[in-house]
Amino acid sequence: MRVRNLHAQPREASTAPAGTTRPEHNTGLSGRVHSSAKHRSAMAVAIALLLSLAGVVVPFGHPQAAAEAKDIPPTMLILDASGSMMARDAGGQTRLDAAKEASKNFSRSVSKDSELGFMVYGTKVGNSPEEREAGCKDVTTLLPVGKGNAGKIPGEVDKVNASGHTPMGPALKQAAKELPSEGERSIVLVSDGEDTCAPPPVCDVAKDLHKQGIDLTINTVGFLVDPAARKELQCIAEAGGGEYLDAKDSESLAESMKVLATRTAQTAESNAPEIKGGDDAASATEVPEDVELFSTPLREKSGGAKNDEDGAEYFSTPIAEGERLAIGVATMPPPSQGSEIGFGKNFSVKVEVDEPLCYLANDNDFGIIDSNGPFFASWTTQQAGEDCPAGDFRFKVVRKSGPYKGKEIPAEVSIKRLPNEDLSEVPEPFAADKAENRKEPSAAGKPRKVTPGAWFDDATELNPDAKETVSADIVPGEAHVYKIKTDYGQQLRGGIKVTSEPPKDHYAEIKQLDINVLNSARQKAAIAESVHVREGESKAFGNPVRVNYRNMVGDGKEQPSDVESQKAWLDGEQYIVIFLNKSLKAGANHDISKEKNATATYELTTELVGERIPGPSFEKVSNDTEIEESEKAEEPKETEQAAAEEDSSINWFLIGAGVLVVLAVALVALTRRGR
Repeated sequence: MRVRNLHAQPREASTAPAGTTRPEHNTGLSGRVHSSAKHRSAMAVAIALLLSLAGVVVPFGHPQAAAEAKDIPPTMLILDASGSMMARDAGGQTRLDAAKEASKNFSRSVSKDSELGFMVYGTKVGNSPEEREAGCKDVTTLLPVGKGNAGKIPGEVDKVNASGHTPMGPALKQAAKELPSEGERSIVLVSDGEDTCAPPPVCDVAKDLHKQGIDLTINTVGFLVDPAARKELQCIAEAGGGEYLDAKDSESLAESMKVLATRTAQTAESNAPEIKGGDDAASATEVPEDVELFSTPLREKSGGAKNDEDGAEYFSTPIAEGERLAIGVATMPPPSQGSEIGFGKNFSVKVEVDEPLCYLANDNDFGIIDSNGPFFASWTTQQAGEDCPAGDFRFKVVRKSGPYKGKEIPAEVSIKRLPNEDLSEVPEPFAADKAENRKEPSAAGKPRKVTPGAWFDDATELNPDAKETVSADIVPGEAHVYKIKTDYGQQLRGGIKVTSEPPKDHYAEIKQLDINVLNSARQKAAIAESVHVREGESKAFGNPVRVNYRNMVGDGKEQPSDVESQKAWLDGEQYIVIFLNKSLKAGANHDISKEKNATATYELTTELVGERIPGPSFEKVSNDTEIEESEKAEEPKETEQAAAEEDSSINWFLIGAGVLVVLAVALVALTRRGR
């Protein structure tokens, strides 16, 4: 949970030379963003849970092949079809019928692009002692591992008849052969009894398979098992580096499947050139005038000179007469979860400057109960001139350590230059309609399934010309980044809805989706929002008003007083950052880069409303204040075209998994309102 210092007065800060280069100035800035219906069968949920354990975690920054990221790693589902599955003790139906229903429900809960396979054993011969030899070879692959199988599982399940032995060991060996030989992969075994084909003991088989492929995980679900069978299935899971879950009916079995179908969070690394900050004002690093974006490590102990600073990186950069700077900072910590209540170690980041008279606006970010996910800070200057001197503009990025003791935290710094603005054709600032802004846009038909980007440079593009709804799966510690091209006069309205959550066994942790909207300068363009990861929960978000350059700068002399509306001031790409934050009752803050977690699903709906208006004109200047060229903001399109596009919108909903305990929910709500 975060608190934002929306419009604090400028604080005294040490100076530092900055040196970064930027591409040719353009009017668009780029930014980054910070933040039940019952299952038809519990058995389906169990399978879904199991398959969830097979996933991957991605840090913030440039995503590593995010476009190829899978909802879950390649996974083989093994279903027991031995004779004992015909017992009619699963809520009025046979165990096999319950398992079939669970498998179907599970297949509907995963992405159609997931790499799944489906195997059964015990379907071809009986379970008499005379048939044991044949029964221990009775393993059938109904669907080899591949994409698109989620939709085929229901049809294959209907063909299964139970009759035979329980050859768990042979089934595990065959499943391992059919999975890829490298990378994360998973086996999910659902059984109602003990292996009947030893030797070798099935637990030894699992141990050997796990040793052969360190990235192979074997998870098990015990369906209405006795103590001996439970002990064996637990041993298989432990030996295979996986997890064991119990299921007593179709509903709990489906829940277990979902929990065990886990993955790690997707991560990203910065592609921006690195510029390290100086230790103090005297050694501030110069950022060249043409540098618009750079990465920098935020050290735990560096130039921090105040009680609220553990470290500070010092920079300086030129500012020309008549120029305005918009600076944005976004941190890229490793995926983490947990809280720091009572530890006094919550992370924070802020920007401070050497010249208080250059202050126009700033935004800091700090945790209240946690230090998870990306943090965002910014600073916007007055125009350089009489009060705000031209020349070297010195600033520092300040870090409060939080739980990252002894670690550097990667960050990216954006510097947007706005030279000699001409506001003569820009209309008056807009006033926020807060009641209207709380309305969530309706969904735009069937959602488009996406695998979102993990950072700004790989953000998933949303349709600026029509309302759109997208759907995505997410795990704790993971950030999703979207972008939508926005013109002056348009307003982003969005809504996010959780469509699936983790199993009830996991409800004890506080989980929420944090939503941030950032402008093209990577500054917050809206109040941060959050929604609890509880099926059916939803939240509206978006710009407080239509985007207008004068919402921030006013007439160039007097700034509008509405702090919230000031955020909607830059055109260009707007970024939506969604982060699944798992905090209270998840222990102390800790790195979960290698932990597998069950997925949650959300739908995101976005649209742009409002007629386009003129933006400012800019005259590019050098640092000796000579005008080199003139740049004119793009003129608005014809009225009829603007009116036609006014309806265009982009909608997308985030669906997440997990529910929050009542006390934690109240704390989260109160703290967020306190931002």
